[in-house]
Amino acid sequence: MLKNYILVAFRTLRKQPGYSFINVGGLALGLAAALLIGLYVQDELSYEQHFPDADRIYQVGLDARMGAQDFEIGSSAVPMGPTLVADVPEVEIATRVLGPQRQLMEHPGGNGPLFEDGLIWADSTFFEVFPHPTLAGDPTAALAQPNSVVLTRAAAARHFSTRDGLGGIVGRTLRLDQETDYTVGAIVEDFPSSSILQADMVLSLVTILDDMQSIWLSHFMYTYIRLREDADVASVEAAFPRLIEQYVAPEVELFLGTTLDEADAAGTRWSYFLQPLPDLYLQPRGTGQIGPTSDARYVYALAAVALFILLLAGINFTNLSTARSANRAREVGLRKVLGSDRRRLIGQFLGESILMALAAAGVAALLVVLLLPLFETLSGKTLAFTTSGTIGLGGALLGVAVVCGVLAGLYPAFVLSAYEPVTVMKGTLSRGAKSGRLRSVLVVAQFAVSVTLLIGTAVVYQQLQHMQTARLGFEGEQVVTLPVISPEGRGDVERFRQTLEAHPGVASVAATDFLPGRTANTTSFRPSDAPPEDVYVLAAGRVSHDYLETLGVALVAGRTFDPAQPTDSSSAMLLNEAAVREFGWTVEEAIGRQVTQITTDDPIVKTVIGVVEDFHYESLHTRIRPLALDLNAYAARHVAVQVRPDDLPATLAHLETAWTAFEPGYPYSSVFLDEDFQRFYVQERRLGQVFLAFTLLAVFVACLGLFGLASFLAQQRTKEIGVRKVLGASVPSLVQLLAGEFTRLVVIAALLAMPVAYLLMRQWLQSFAYATPMPWWAFVGAGLAALLVAALTVSYQSIRTATTDPVKALRYE
Repeated sequence: MLKNYILVAFRTLRKQPGYSFINVGGLALGLAAALLIGLYVQDELSYEQHFPDADRIYQVGLDARMGAQDFEIGSSAVPMGPTLVADVPEVEIATRVLGPQRQLMEHPGGNGPLFEDGLIWADSTFFEVFPHPTLAGDPTAALAQPNSVVLTRAAAARHFSTRDGLGGIVGRTLRLDQETDYTVGAIVEDFPSSSILQADMVLSLVTILDDMQSIWLSHFMYTYIRLREDADVASVEAAFPRLIEQYVAPEVELFLGTTLDEADAAGTRWSYFLQPLPDLYLQPRGTGQIGPTSDARYVYALAAVALFILLLAGINFTNLSTARSANRAREVGLRKVLGSDRRRLIGQFLGESILMALAAAGVAALLVVLLLPLFETLSGKTLAFTTSGTIGLGGALLGVAVVCGVLAGLYPAFVLSAYEPVTVMKGTLSRGAKSGRLRSVLVVAQFAVSVTLLIGTAVVYQQLQHMQTARLGFEGEQVVTLPVISPEGRGDVERFRQTLEAHPGVASVAATDFLPGRTANTTSFRPSDAPPEDVYVLAAGRVSHDYLETLGVALVAGRTFDPAQPTDSSSAMLLNEAAVREFGWTVEEAIGRQVTQITTDDPIVKTVIGVVEDFHYESLHTRIRPLALDLNAYAARHVAVQVRPDDLPATLAHLETAWTAFEPGYPYSSVFLDEDFQRFYVQERRLGQVFLAFTLLAVFVACLGLFGLASFLAQQRTKEIGVRKVLGASVPSLVQLLAGEFTRLVVIAALLAMPVAYLLMRQWLQSFAYATPMPWWAFVGAGLAALLVAALTVSYQSIRTATTDPVKALRYE
């Protein structure tokens, strides 16, 4: 029986190769696209799942309110980890992490220094909380010792020869920033890409811990805890108020000059929260996470696109299968006359449909293998076929194929098999009449999905374009940034500035530890005439005199730092407009006011000498935060150089020569400020490319099905067209007759899709602090594009049918 089903199915495919190609090819494209997206989504959902106790590991974060400012951050107080282990029984183990940082590391006598982007400092318990395969040495014992480092396999290969094995590297020396020697204590496997925790080198935290390790008001350390198996998360979080009262309250009174209760009464809030490790990547709570994060909404959106494409492909497959089945009514009648019962007919049609769907699944699997390298380039991910993932996606592929086959075969299986042989053989059966309404609904559905995807893609690209071209408030296109690495360099930065400015291609130079696009330090301030509990957290930067000029930041009121004013370095401060608003002043009122900087030592009183225009020093995802700038060129970590566009290669060569003499022995590194700032949007750009690619694929799949359906229905009306031509109908009127129905369906689909797309994209835009207005042209353009594509798709076959010789048309069948 099965052999007969397969044989008849192949005969049917061979009889109408064009329709078979469209039917199988369209479903195969849809399945392949869904599989590729499935691999991407699977990778996004796999973060941190490789840790055996991931469900018991939590990150401690800070949730606070100071002044009128709410903030959540992923880091916490330095003593948090050890205190939780000692005071909260539910906490089994804790580890602290500082970094990652970009530092210079070299093996004395090796190939020279290299900049390492993935340096972190961690407690000795790090590899107990986050176990990695150990290749040599003992990482736990190594991190318990000062001046010890654990390398990954890749880092070991960069700095040492591995010809004699990794064990021979243990005990060797690496020098950090040409100053501090670290002994290699162990080598572990490279960190998996599916983790927010990324490092090439793990240095012992005990090496750099100082008096700050007991300060509860400094939050720059990432703390991770593992709970006991029977522990309740709520009971751990319930212990935080007690810890705040015991440890934080005394420091609040010491440094702020007010009790914690008084601060709370004034609106201050101080609390901590736990976030599960598996949630850090897709659902991070708080800013400043330890590594790059994503957004669960993007994953859900891509999964929705995959479902939409599957829906389109399934509709095409069902539509064409249903339309083709009407031509087999006589075959059904003949089979019944020859003795075939309904059960066998149902099995025949369902079997054929499922076999075609399985063939499409096989083609889809081949397409995935061929297209995977291109998709990896597009998405910026390396997508590996894991055993469990391959089984899951393969099972889903077969399941979807079988479901499509069953749905597509239901109509011919149960409707055609019920026809009476006499009615069919007389030719009085209407071809496809009962399925015409179903086909119309399916066409409307697939083009509604296509229009929704087109609108969504247009809005995404509009927002991405807005973020990349919006006025940032600083000029980064002609600004080159150079690092200041050594203490000697920081002490001689003024001479370096003068050397750079002597070149005619250099417009101005500024030294700073604060650049847009880089993580900003934060400091607590309060207006000097305000009560002690009125504390505000501001981003803080230390700059040289020419900072505003070099970066092109506008001065709104007052003056900037003046080299002729020696007191500026000790008592002057610039605020941005957001900080002035935060303090409740007007711009004019701010000039001359005094602000107290709260430190662990004596408070520092500064006078506001100027107000700068708000400029974006962080991603446009967040609102511009209050900022304070003071004069201190010797704290510089960067030198910003505004270059003139004339003879740029010569100017850049001068920068390299001057920097190499300024920081001898260090590898040269420079970047344009605007390019560096665009790192914020790398993920959005890649996702935009992925959305565009799959949206165009979805539209193509929809048009492919529409072309096949239009061709088939035009073929069914061949004799009708011949009669109309004989009676005087013109070609344009016939084209309008054939294409008009589909045009109406596409218009209906666009009208249904537009409000749905508006609601979805409005919600998406709300995640941006600076969102572009919803572009009206996206809706009009998507509707017109769908209408145009559909019209071109249908018109080709309509014109071909309308220009057929009437004699041949009347001989048809």
